[in-house]
Amino acid sequence: MSAAAGNSGPASGTVAHPSPWITTVAAGTHDRGEGSVTLGSGTTFSGTSLATATAFLPLIDATAAGLTGADPAAVALCYSTSVNGGKPALDPAKVAGKIVVCDRGSNVRVDKSLAVREAGGAGMLLLNVTPNSVNADFHYVPAVHLSDTVRDAVKAYVGGQLTWTDGVHSVRSPVVVRPLSLAAPAQVSSTGGPINYNVTFGYTGGFTASPRGLVAATTTDGSVTDDPGDAFNPMGPGVVSFPVTIDPGTSYARFSLFNANVSPASDIDLYVYRGTTLVAASGGGTSNEEANLVDPIAGNYTVYVHGFAVPGTATFTLFTWRLGMTAAGNMAVTAPAAAVTGATGTIGLTFSGLTPGTKYLGSVAYDGVAGLPNPTIVRVDP
Repeated sequence: MSAAAGNSGPASGTVAHPSPWITTVAAGTHDRGEGSVTLGSGTTFSGTSLATATAFLPLIDATAAGLTGADPAAVALCYSTSVNGGKPALDPAKVAGKIVVCDRGSNVRVDKSLAVREAGGAGMLLLNVTPNSVNADFHYVPAVHLSDTVRDAVKAYVGGQLTWTDGVHSVRSPVVVRPLSLAAPAQVSSTGGPINYNVTFGYTGGFTASPRGLVAATTTDGSVTDDPGDAFNPMGPGVVSFPVTIDPGTSYARFSLFNANVSPASDIDLYVYRGTTLVAASGGGTSNEEANLVDPIAGNYTVYVHGFAVPGTATFTLFTWRLGMTAAGNMAVTAPAAAVTGATGTIGLTFSGLTPGTKYLGSVAYDGVAGLPNPTIVRVDP
């Protein structure tokens, strides 16, 4: 017969069950649950973790990684799709391959790492917001749980901050400082007439701006019923799917729904998967939804339309654009031939040969120096 020696000690007389004919088994000790995170600055913070070490990976604050229209509180707390009423809170386009900084609170701790995994994240830092325990949980992605005492330092690193002081009072302002070779809008739009927009240069040297497209949308009509549970599942109720092939050389893909093409008025959402991996999603409060892929991997994808709030059955039109790397001859671009640090330049766009009532998409790609931003997307509805 065997019995536990107990957890007291190691002082004299602290062993339990010392009776004859009993094998008394002492408690063992082992290093369990200790973990740490090392920032790019070289600073290391200790916490708890059951994960194996990861490589150095990009770090993003959850507050900067939310989907358009998502509740900011759900984003900061890293709500999974199921906890967030069937809609993801984190944006796969921002999270994929990164370690996400999530706040503790509200949803259970492992649900936060589930949200990170759903969005394609590679790890999680869980931060206490007030004094509390730090726990070694079995998470869905490698994770380290850190005390509230290091929260400000981690937040300052991932977001940056300025401290303003008058010698007595200090106020911290979060900032992100990053040198830019070029500041340009992410998207511009036109109804078919000429448009201009400005860019600001962060370097001196040669500069070019080249058209890609325009390409007309491919449209697919469909219908979807209401999901009574309001919880998206690719195989669940209130979901219809559409296979899409992305060809090699595709620079940008967009999938959109518009309120004007949904009847009756409904809340319909979009999810895009490559295999079993969620790569883009859009879940606003209406049916104006837009899911984008920048330089997507060539292959087969599936677009899911989810009837989050539908009065019975709703009809819709799914718009799809797959933009290559070349000009289509229907958009002309004018731009300065040279960049000067701190100067502003004007990009001019003119359009020709477009069919009224058709939705077009293209882009303006920039060249001249390393580190230029992604092309500016151009939407034209003549």
